[in-house]
Amino acid sequence: MSERTVHETAKAAKDASRALALLSEDRRNAVLEAMAVALGEAHHELLAANAEDHAAATKMKHDGELSAAAVERLKVDKAGLAEMVKQVRAVAALADPLGRKLDAIELDSAGPKGAKAGLHMEKVSVPLGVLAVIFEARPDAVTQIAALALKSGNAVILKPGREVERTAAALVRVLRETLAAQGLPRDAVSLVTGRERALELLGESKLVDLVIPRGSKTLVDYVQANTRIPVLGHSEGICHIYVDRSCDEAMAMRVIEDAKCDYPAACNAVETVLVHREIAKLFLPKLAKGLHERGVTMHCDDETFAITTGSGMFSAHDAGVDDGSDGSTNATGTSGGIVPTDDWAGQPHAMVAPGGAFSARDAGGGDGSDGSAGATGTGGGIVPTDDWAGQPHAMVAPGGAFSANDASGGDGSDGSDGSDGSAGATGTSGGIIPTDDWAGQPHALRAPTGVVHAVHTATVKGKICRAKDWDKEYGALELGLAVVDSIDAAIAHIHKYGSAHTESIITNDAAAAERFLLEVDAASVMHNASTRFADGFRYGFGAEVGISTSKFHARGPVGLEGLTTTKYVLRGNGHAAGDYRGEGAKAFTHRRPGGATA
Repeated sequence: MSERTVHETAKAAKDASRALALLSEDRRNAVLEAMAVALGEAHHELLAANAEDHAAATKMKHDGELSAAAVERLKVDKAGLAEMVKQVRAVAALADPLGRKLDAIELDSAGPKGAKAGLHMEKVSVPLGVLAVIFEARPDAVTQIAALALKSGNAVILKPGREVERTAAALVRVLRETLAAQGLPRDAVSLVTGRERALELLGESKLVDLVIPRGSKTLVDYVQANTRIPVLGHSEGICHIYVDRSCDEAMAMRVIEDAKCDYPAACNAVETVLVHREIAKLFLPKLAKGLHERGVTMHCDDETFAITTGSGMFSAHDAGVDDGSDGSTNATGTSGGIVPTDDWAGQPHAMVAPGGAFSARDAGGGDGSDGSAGATGTGGGIVPTDDWAGQPHAMVAPGGAFSANDASGGDGSDGSDGSDGSAGATGTSGGIIPTDDWAGQPHALRAPTGVVHAVHTATVKGKICRAKDWDKEYGALELGLAVVDSIDAAIAHIHKYGSAHTESIITNDAAAAERFLLEVDAASVMHNASTRFADGFRYGFGAEVGISTSKFHARGPVGLEGLTTTKYVLRGNGHAAGDYRGEGAKAFTHRRPGGATA
């Protein structure tokens, strides 16, 4: 297969598509069942191939060539393979998409010279022909697309991303062997690999009937710019949820957490949540806390940032650095700079460092042992309780005036001699200066009362930062949060920054819901439901070849119907078009079944 040219592969696929178009529904379903059985029996081979892909992809991630989300998408385990088999059978169970009578019109009730047989037209569904599907790190795309293609009488040429080539090759090998065993052309399912061969495939406009790119906006843009073949694809999946002023808060938080956290890398994951201003101050802190616990980074507009960080539940940090010291999230998603505060009432203005290294001291002492100043008369208030030379000393100062410092300094530049926090030669008190490296030490966070709370990085997940833009598909545990004045503002924001993919409203106001569903221009619009429902399998299509944000041919999750086109079939009895024009012309009846006039 790999030795053939792309043109030869496309020509063989075209020939195979014509054979598939003639198969009965029962025959096509039998082939799909045989494929499901073969996939289950080949699980050792398939999982071994995927393990090789996963190992190579993990290295690519470490080298910065592949995202963590892509590595996660390409992994297949026993449960994942079982789901792939299940989807093949689900497609076989669907109604036949071919030969459906979509319309019927009687053009004339009689034939020439009074013949009884009239002229009748029918519009019926037929296969497209040859599909070329270019996809990234999704092994299940192979089985979903192949099943949908065969059920709809189409041949398919698959071009996987290099990160999943071994798995795709193993899957296609099983499918081709099954086709041959069923007495059908192997070339109903084919594989091409490599960027150059993909470009050649995009040039086969006389043999390939439809190209479907499944992946990033970069992939979709590349395909659209390099082919004359019709392209069915979507741009970025910038999906929104608007939380209206009349809503069930618990429902809203549940739906939002599902839409973001169920599968962040999916194109139907929510990327921006808009909250009505009337409920923002009460709702946003609760939402932010829940998202934080799930490890979600929140990119906020100024108002949302002020509400969430001023709620007393979180401490805000800038997102400019990603080592965790500024509250950013690292690659594991476990570090950050926002944690819920405890009840600080009555607590000493101090922190407890690892091993009890610090304790609270009354500032009234004056011998230096409690951290107060000596002869200079300037006060301190916190000192180490034991000797842990060289370790950072986390100190508390009202207004955030002090930070962590190594205790070894003594030149007066930090205001201390390094031992008791008393003043040095410069006469400055305190004994604490900023440090730029905690080297794995707990991150000190300042609570509204001025109390510092030490939190180990492993317990911190999410963070809050200011949003830089609103037209970004994060594809990860990151989410935009913004306050809007009204449903009008929400719809305007969606139309300005959205990608016409999937939009949802959470509200108990039926009129607001219906207005949103009517006015929002997107492939899927929802009321009180997670955007994650925008999926061919969940919609009852068995599976999908992709989601289209185009308004031509197919829109939304594309299942079997999107893989068919139409054919007009006329049946007459010697009818001639000239009989219906000029003097004495016959008249068209243009009647549909039931007597309605077309």
